[in-house]
Amino acid sequence: MKHCPNCGKDKPLTDFYQNKSKRDGHCCYCKVCMDKKVTAWQRRNPEKFREQQKRNRSRRTKQLHDYYHTHREEFKTWKRAWRAKHLAKIRAYQRKYYRANRAHILELRAKYRQKRRDERKPK
Repeated sequence: MKHCPNCGKDKPLTDFYQNKSKRDGHCCYCKVCMDKKVTAWQRRNPEKFREQQKRNRSRRTKQLHDYYHTHREEFKTWKRAWRAKHLAKIRAYQRKYYRANRAHILELRAKYRQKRRDERKPK
């Protein structure tokens, strides 16, 4: 149990975000109070918040890109195994999607074929 100084309630540790810099490894405010504080800060500082989002997004994108490229073979192996295991589910989704979007798909196919036909014509 831990006491939240903001709402004044004693709550289990699962109701507090983890924070390695704190002695007990959790934030001093409970998740509900922390969420309120963060939301209030975001409303008071919209420019800083947008700037922070851009910075974090670009950093996270780079991290994911780097991680994917260092573990590319593992991802390929996992993806092949997942697709083999869930083939029936994938096929059912594809059939459902095709039925719902048949006209659009046929239109795209016709455009694609026409473009390829035009490219293959002798000049």
